[in-house]
Amino acid sequence: MAHTASLGVLLDHAQDKIALLDDDGRFTYVNNAARRILGYEPDDLVGTSTFDYVHPDDVETVRERFAEVIASDDYSAGTVNYRFRAADDSWVWLESRMSNVTDDRLDGYVVSSRDVTDRERAKQEYQALSTRLSELSATTSDVLWLFSGDWSELLFVNPAYESVFGQPTETIERDPEAFLDVIHPDDRPAVREAMACLVDGQSVDMEYRVDAATEYRNWVWVQAEPIIEVDDVVRIAGFVRDITDRRRRERQLSVRDTLLSHNVRNDMVVIIGTPN
Repeated sequence: MAHTASLGVLLDHAQDKIALLDDDGRFTYVNNAARRILGYEPDDLVGTSTFDYVHPDDVETVRERFAEVIASDDYSAGTVNYRFRAADDSWVWLESRMSNVTDDRLDGYVVSSRDVTDRERAKQEYQALSTRLSELSATTSDVLWLFSGDWSELLFVNPAYESVFGQPTETIERDPEAFLDVIHPDDRPAVREAMACLVDGQSVDMEYRVDAATEYRNWVWVQAEPIIEVDDVVRIAGFVRDITDRRRRERQLSVRDTLLSHNVRNDMVVIIGTPN
């Protein structure tokens, strides 16, 4: 009995919700974390079925996973994500790990659950954003991209990237910073500085040369914004437009203006130097 009491004390101090379930999925024990995570008094859950609290869209998956684990003759363990109704009738996403290991001191199968609501919401927001980006990218020749907040992961890029930068999208999917390789060497320091600014939460608006295959004659205009959640940059979104034609016209106008200025000066010299 002393061992069981000591085990209960340890479980009550665990950060995760620890529950013991019988073969039918009824709670025989719940630790104090249930109060913090779900708002229930642990004793109020004892004797009730865990499946009565699971979201209707998730309950069959949870039932099947639990039955599969406890029915195995050999050691079996599994993890399942699902929504659990809290005391205030809101839904809390739980990630639960269960196994068919039992102990004489324990009255049921141990299920350890942690609150992953923030993670699931972020995943849903990212999926929604990816869908919107995919819809936009299907109708534009501009490049749209989304990186993780530290540039370690490319989350999205549309096919226009390849024609603008002259590099396969698979290359930056494998190595997210590989796009630096197709930027003019003289422009790379400014781009790296801009990347650091975005990580620090600052917006970026700049132009630089890309595509070594064209001897970097292609110019792009880049606008990028940090996506901030709770004071942390979690993602970086960007827009890129090929402005090569605009740059070419500006260069042609500049050359023409230079020639006109030169001719005007020559004409003025002739006029000034001509006697009346």
